[in-house]
Amino acid sequence: MSRIKGKELSPELMALLDGTDLDSKVGETVLLLTVSESGWPHLAMLSVGELLATRPDEVRMALWTGTTTGKNLRRTSQGTLALVYGGAGHYIELEVTGTSGLQVGTKTLDYFSCAVTKALADVVGYATLTTGIRFELPRKEDVVSRWEHTIAAMRAL
Repeated sequence: MSRIKGKELSPELMALLDGTDLDSKVGETVLLLTVSESGWPHLAMLSVGELLATRPDEVRMALWTGTTTGKNLRRTSQGTLALVYGGAGHYIELEVTGTSGLQVGTKTLDYFSCAVTKALADVVGYATLTTGIRFELPRKEDVVSRWEHTIAAMRAL
C-alpha cells in the first residue's frame, strides 16, 4: 500500500542520494519516468552518480546531453523517480524548476534542478521488498571517478 510521506525525501533516501560514498552505492538503480511527446511513459535508468539530493525537497540531476529523457523533462517539467530501497518501493514526483548545462571536466551534461512535490513509500506488513534493478561496473574506478566529478559539479551550483 502506497503511503504519502509528504513533499520531502525520507532521511534514508537523503542518505542514499547525498553524493557521498559513491563506491559503496554502485549498483543502486533509480528509474526516472517521464512522458514522451506521443504521451507514452518513457523510462530511464539512473545511478547515484547522476542524482544529488541537496535538501529533502530538492533533487538535482545530471544526464547525458540530448537524451529523450532530458527533452521530456524540459517539455513537461515533470518526472517521477522510482526505486526499491530499505525494504520498500519509493515513488518521488518531481517538478523541474531549473535547467542548464553542467560542465564536468571537458564534458557538458544536461542539468536539472527539481522540487519534490510528492513522496510515497510502498510497504505492506506481509512482505519486504529486497531488491530492485541492480548493476555491476566492469571498470568501477573509472565510473565512480566520473560520478564524483559530476556530483561535485552539481554541489557547486
